[in-house]
Amino acid sequence: EPGRHVKFSADQHVVHIFHMTIGDNPSVLKGSPVQLKWKPAQSYYGVDLLHLSDNSDSGEEKEAEEQEEQKQETAPVTIARRLSRSERLRILKDAGFTFSEIQAAEQQASLDRKARQETIHQIPNE
Repeated sequence: EPGRHVKFSADQHVVHIFHMTIGDNPSVLKGSPVQLKWKPAQSYYGVDLLHLSDNSDSGEEKEAEEQEEQKQETAPVTIARRLSRSERLRILKDAGFTFSEIQAAEQQASLDRKARQETIHQIPNE
């Protein structure tokens, strides 16, 4: 409708930082699933998203980041990329999970994936 406007001010923006943990989604083809933890590790309120910067970056890192942003701005929109098995493994190792915990999650994901396939095959075709 004419005359209706929505405005957001910087004090309304909230940025949450989440850690990763072992996931339970069986859609991974190999390896352990990962997911965000439910509780944010940190929250920032009143963030000015237009002028957000990290002063800890070196000049080279900032330049590389700017080049990556330019690529993303001109790249066609695509579906989010899946993390590889090795990327998920590194994330979980960095988070402090043991090999046996990661392996158990891999086995559970495999069992869940097989159960999902069995369920799909039991659905009658119309």
